[in-house]
Amino acid sequence: KKLSSDLTLSQCIQIIGYLKRASGLSQIDTKVLFLKCRSICVDSYFANISIDEESNRILVLNNIMRIHVVASISYYLALFNGGKSIVFMQKSESDSALFSWIQNYLEIYLQMLKDLLSEQSKSISKNDFAQLIESFAQVSLCFTSFDRLNIDMQGSIELIFYHTIVNFYTQYLENVQNDFKIEIASF
Repeated sequence: KKLSSDLTLSQCIQIIGYLKRASGLSQIDTKVLFLKCRSICVDSYFANISIDEESNRILVLNNIMRIHVVASISYYLALFNGGKSIVFMQKSESDSALFSWIQNYLEIYLQMLKDLLSEQSKSISKNDFAQLIESFAQVSLCFTSFDRLNIDMQGSIELIFYHTIVNFYTQYLENVQNDFKIEIASF
């Protein structure tokens, strides 16, 4: 239960140590249990994104990834992999759970980011370009956290940004055109 809540690395070490001694779980079972518990914690944060104020959703999404997902990966590496980064891990049967876990949350993140940026670019007005730039800055900060773990998301994100910028300018031009039509009609 404690592994499913916000934890520090020292708390994780204590809990995992206790589980290994008390339950006799194998190393693989302990890794899987750790990832399942961290999923419960992370999923609870994702579930609450929709209730946040619309302008804060991208910030909240990036914070979940930076604070909870990256921390969980870092804790996993510290607990079970001697602190070695993912690049240096030998891909083995025992580590496939981590790779699947990371891939799952990256897919969730990228889809949610795409949806949120699409929403933002469609509802944007002429003066809201700063909001879009702020969103890009938040995403860049999130990527910095993943870069430290040697997880490259550059290719995925470039495509999302490209579509978002195109959607923004399309919506902006439609708004300008509609404003122009309204002004002409009022004469």
